[in-house]
Amino acid sequence: MIFFGSKGKTISGQLVEGVQCPNCENTEFITFGIMRYFHLYWIPTLITSKVVGLECTHCKRTLIDKEVPAELSQKIKSTVFTKKKTIPMFSGLILIGLLVLFGVYSSK
Repeated sequence: MIFFGSKGKTISGQLVEGVQCPNCENTEFITFGIMRYFHLYWIPTLITSKVVGLECTHCKRTLIDKEVPAELSQKIKSTVFTKKKTIPMFSGLILIGLLVLFGVYSSK
């Protein structure tokens, strides 16, 4: 029985202009982030990586991680990986922690 592993979740972002698509020369992109995490019994426990990407709205060409300009990558990370979008994924871990603390407290 497998009770641990890793998965990824795509988090959608917003529309960005100013970067030129290498495929069709369009300047509108949709931002997104991919968060990889380690899980125990399918409950997310640790974030292993956060990667940002851009998708052209015209030709659907995707630029991921190193293909995205560095200054734009930092800007996208700050808008896509907010606490509001990432903490609800780990609510199961918080509940397990509270149950363990309750068990320790009640045993004393």
